[in-house]
Amino acid sequence: MKFNQIENLLEIEIPKELIEYLLEHYQKGNNEFLKENWDYVGNEIGKFIEVAFRIVQNKTLNQYTSMNEKLPIINEGFLKNFEQSNNADEEYRIIIPRVLYSMYCIRNKRGMIHINNINPNRMDALYLINSSKWILAEIIRTTSNIDFEIAMQLIDDILHKTIPYVWRNNDTVRVLNTKLNVKEKILLLLYSEDKMSLEKLFNCIEYKNKTIFKKYIMELHSLRYIEFDANEQCVILPNGIKYIEEILKKDSKQ
Repeated sequence: MKFNQIENLLEIEIPKELIEYLLEHYQKGNNEFLKENWDYVGNEIGKFIEVAFRIVQNKTLNQYTSMNEKLPIINEGFLKNFEQSNNADEEYRIIIPRVLYSMYCIRNKRGMIHINNINPNRMDALYLINSSKWILAEIIRTTSNIDFEIAMQLIDDILHKTIPYVWRNNDTVRVLNTKLNVKEKILLLLYSEDKMSLEKLFNCIEYKNKTIFKKYIMELHSLRYIEFDANEQCVILPNGIKYIEEILKKDSKQ
């Protein structure tokens, strides 16, 4: 499912401007996480939190604070407004607001916004990223009545757009960075897709000799960067993820 299709799915019940802002800041937060810019992760996920609270307002109170205005002070009293609503299920009255509030506290109290004795760090940023992914999955699930695992897969599809140098147009996928060698291109594609066949990788990279290309695949398999099975399906392994993320991080800092 493509990015605009996910937007269309959520527009059934949620104002379009909220969907666009929510997805925008979710993507930006993930981009900053990839660059290890922990402060900026907090900035972007902070905006995600504010938009998500507006979605909760819309679901529980049938109205929400304009994007041109500040939200009310986010505290226990703010959360009570949602709990007392009779217009929504428990997810929007209690669970999602409480998760958002915990994210809000981490973002405000761990040096991401204000000077603090604890500097922003990877664990705090990881908590914010994973929590935002859960929030987004819940919104997709409750809006469309689809399975939670399918909702998570849709979110992974959104993340594909945040990976540098991978261009998509329907079924056509290309690696735009011509400086990467063949094995790095293979890893980058698998990093963006999770699983691809040897045939699809060969076509995407447009390598001329399939026999030599398969040797590259086997080398990556031997290094435990990818898993290559009897059906000629390729899956990236943790070692491969670590390797390609290091390349992306170095490039983002140049």
